[in-house]
Amino acid sequence: MTSDGWSVQSQFAVELVNGLIGNGNPNGHAIIPYYFNDDANLIGQSGSKNAAGAWQSDASSVMSAIERLSYPNIRAGSTDHPQVFLTAEANFNKGRPSSDKVLVLITDGDTHKGKDCKRNSKSTVEAKIGKCTKGGTHVCAFGRVKGKGVECDMQKCMCGVYTSSLYKDKGFQLVIVGIANQHHIGEADAGLFKKVMAAMASPGSSFYAQNFEDLLPLTPTVVSFLNQ
Repeated sequence: MTSDGWSVQSQFAVELVNGLIGNGNPNGHAIIPYYFNDDANLIGQSGSKNAAGAWQSDASSVMSAIERLSYPNIRAGSTDHPQVFLTAEANFNKGRPSSDKVLVLITDGDTHKGKDCKRNSKSTVEAKIGKCTKGGTHVCAFGRVKGKGVECDMQKCMCGVYTSSLYKDKGFQLVIVGIANQHHIGEADAGLFKKVMAAMASPGSSFYAQNFEDLLPLTPTVVSFLNQ
């Protein structure tokens, strides 16, 4: 991702916040915003990396905090979805018991350098999400690096699908807004990325942008879905 891509994603997040808790917050939502790379980092409130935060319902303060983020200061070479799931769970476990527990994950990449992905047992992962073989029909049976055979990568696709499955099993809803960023991965792999995001998300809860310029038009659809 470039700074231009981050600018679009942050603008999308701002508009999403306004759609959820703006205009007097008629639906009574509360949110805790984070940005993530190799950790989940609270936005607009103090706290250590990956820590649970305080629930927010003031749209103006949340949007301002997101707008203050500087891409060069937060950029890192990881896409740690597993840690996002763990941090979301920590927040939900101290939230309002009767409220819906929904994580909205905005991401432009596959799981990369995720927490404990190196430690997962292959047999345990495959028992949960299915065995993956090169050239097979599993959602992770593809290659992104020409000639290097990265199909069924246990530390990337398999780890992301596995940890998202464990997260959903706990009764949490996972909404994913995935940006394929075709300038980086190419049209064919963009289609595979779409399938992976759909597999990770809760049923019917995956939203796909073919590239960054396609993200902002998704805002009304995602807001409507979350407010229903």
